[in-house]
Amino acid sequence: MRRFTKALTGLAALCIVLSFTASESAENRTPNNSDETADVVIVGAGVSGEMAALELKAQNPNIKLVLLEKQATTGGSLRYSSGYIGTSSKLSRKSFNTNTVDDVLAFLDNCIGKENVNHAFVRRLYDLSEYVTDNFITWGVDFDGANATRAQDPHQERWTREGRQLWYYMPAGRTNAIANVLEDQLKKQKVDLRLNARVTDLIIADGKVLSVKVQTKDKSYTINTKAVLLATGGFSSKGDLVKKMTAGMYKNVPTGPNPYASNPGATGDIFGLVEKLGVPTIGTGVMAYAGSLGGGSIPSRFYVNQDGKRYMDEYSWGYNITFQTQKNTTNCYRLLDTTVLNGQSAGAKASVAAKVKAGTVTKYNSIDELAKGLSINAAQLKQTIAAYNAAVDAGQSPEFGLPAGKATPIKDGPFYAEQIAYTTAGSLVSIKTDDNARVVTGNLQPVRGLYASGECAISNQFWGGLYAGSGFGVGSSAYNGVLAARTIVSDLK
Repeated sequence: MRRFTKALTGLAALCIVLSFTASESAENRTPNNSDETADVVIVGAGVSGEMAALELKAQNPNIKLVLLEKQATTGGSLRYSSGYIGTSSKLSRKSFNTNTVDDVLAFLDNCIGKENVNHAFVRRLYDLSEYVTDNFITWGVDFDGANATRAQDPHQERWTREGRQLWYYMPAGRTNAIANVLEDQLKKQKVDLRLNARVTDLIIADGKVLSVKVQTKDKSYTINTKAVLLATGGFSSKGDLVKKMTAGMYKNVPTGPNPYASNPGATGDIFGLVEKLGVPTIGTGVMAYAGSLGGGSIPSRFYVNQDGKRYMDEYSWGYNITFQTQKNTTNCYRLLDTTVLNGQSAGAKASVAAKVKAGTVTKYNSIDELAKGLSINAAQLKQTIAAYNAAVDAGQSPEFGLPAGKATPIKDGPFYAEQIAYTTAGSLVSIKTDDNARVVTGNLQPVRGLYASGECAISNQFWGGLYAGSGFGVGSSAYNGVLAARTIVSDLK
C-alpha cells in the first residue's frame, strides 16, 4: 500500500514553502495582493480537513492547496475527543482486537436502527480505515503506550448483554495525540495552512464554485479556486443553534454561548456558507451526554422522570442512557441515598458535597420532601422505590435488565437529587452530500467544485438524532476527508 510518506517527494516551485506554528496568525502569512489562485481550498483544519489536505498532497505533490482555519490552532473537536473506531490495521493485526466493516455496520444497525444508516456510504468510508489507521501509526500515534486502551469499550457489559462487540481504540494522550501528529505532518509536507483565517462567503456562478472570501484580523482577500472542501465541523458550542436544530428534543440545553460544549469553534459556519445554494440539511440532534449542570454526575443507578417512574437500565452504556432519557417529555433525575453515598470514595463524597454547595444537587430529609421540591408524583415515586428495593433485596434485577449487584437502593435519608442535563460534544445535523462527498442541492444535483466532509456532513452516514458512541465521529471524519480528497482529484482531471 502506498504511504503518504513515500508519495510526498517534493513540491513544485509555485507551492508556498513556509513553516508555521500552532499559534502563527494568518495575517502574517497572507500575500500582499488581495486576490490569489489555488487549485483547492479547504475550510477547516480539524481531522477531516487535515486528512484531506495530506491526501491531496499524497495524490499530487504539486497541487496548489490552501488550508484555512478560523481558530488559532489546528485539530478542532479532535482535541476534545477521546476514542477512535477503526477496522483492520497494523494496530489490530498485532493484537486480537479486530473490527471489520461488517462489524461496524452491524453495530450501527443495532444501536441506532438499520433504517437510519446509509450502508453504502458507511462501507465506503470504513473501507479507507486500514489506510488511514496505518498512516496514523506510521506518523507516530501511539496506540500501544502505557496510557493507551486497546480493548472493548469501557462499558463492557454493553457488549455482553446486547450480543454485539466492537473494539474501541484510545491512543496514549487520547485523540489530542492524533491532532499533534497531523499538525506535524502538515508542517513536514509544507501544506499552506493559514490560522485565524475565517471564510465569510463562497462565490458561485452558474452552479459552480469560483472563489472564497477570507477575513483575518485586519484584512480580507479572495482566493480563486477550482474546488472547495467544507470541513467546518459542527455547531455544538452555539447554544441557540443547538436548540433550533434539535427542535426541542433536548431539555436544559443552554442558549447563547454553551458552557457545556467542547470545541468553542463549533459554531455551525457550514449553514451560512451554503444557505444561498439551496443545499438541504439532513439529520437532527447532537452528540449528547446525559450529564448534569454541574458536570459529571452523582454515583446513582436510580433514575426517575417527573412521573416518579424509572425508565431504563441505569447501568447501561452512556449513549443508551442519553437516548432513553431523551425520550422523556419531562425532566429526569438521579436519586441517591445516604447509605450508598457513605460507601463511596472520599473523592466521590467530596464531589457530591461540592455539588450541594453549588446548588446543582439538592439535599432532602425525606422522599415526600424530595417529591414536593421537584414536583414529582410522590405516590408513584414511593411505589417505584419500593419495587426497586424489594427486587435488590431478593437478589433480582429491579427491571430493565439492571443487575441487582449494580443497583443503588433508595432507603436511608437524607436523599440527594440531581437533574439530568446534556453536554453537547458534537452535532448530528449536517448538509447533504452524495456518497462521494460532493455537496448537492435540493434536487440532489452536485454543486460543481463544492465538497463537504467530517462533522458538517456526518448525518449522511446515519441520522435520527442518535449517536452510536465515542470514536465514530473521529474515525469517520478522517476517512471522509480522504474520500473527499480522492473525489476532488478525480473531478479535477
